[in-house]
Amino acid sequence: MTDRSESPIEADFYCALNDASKGRVVWVDTPDFWAIRALARRDEGRKHIYASAQVPVGRYRADFLLGAYYSPMYPKLVCVECDGYEFHGTPEAIARDAERDRALNLMGVETIRFRGATIHRDQWRCAHRAIEAVSGEDRNPPYESAQSRMVAAERLARQMHNDDAGDRE
Repeated sequence: MTDRSESPIEADFYCALNDASKGRVVWVDTPDFWAIRALARRDEGRKHIYASAQVPVGRYRADFLLGAYYSPMYPKLVCVECDGYEFHGTPEAIARDAERDRALNLMGVETIRFRGATIHRDQWRCAHRAIEAVSGEDRNPPYESAQSRMVAAERLARQMHNDDAGDRE
């Protein structure tokens, strides 16, 4: 684990985010919602993604808070939650997480949740998804997972089958 994480899945996400961002992530040492918001508002060049871990946001605490320039008045803020099954797998926890997401949304913070198994299986795709959400850019990862290649191959096979059926008519 790192000094910016409280669990192995958070440590995995932290490392993947640093690698995937290609130096764009600027870690803010003070976990402060308002500092990240202010930094993101001023970055009109849209060069950086400001981030901090274990950030108090209202009455909640975000595993990671990411901020990027969106407009002078409204920076884009994304809370990334790394949900392990032990603490987030029960129906009560799922309901509690949904309520928390609604409250953060009212504060102008989008929430993205990644299950621990998803992070362990494909931490790089999770990091790219978070970067895409906060920056608004389509930042395709440099590779595709085996599952997405399989889905694309099935889609292509169906399309070719449909094209062949249309040619016979």
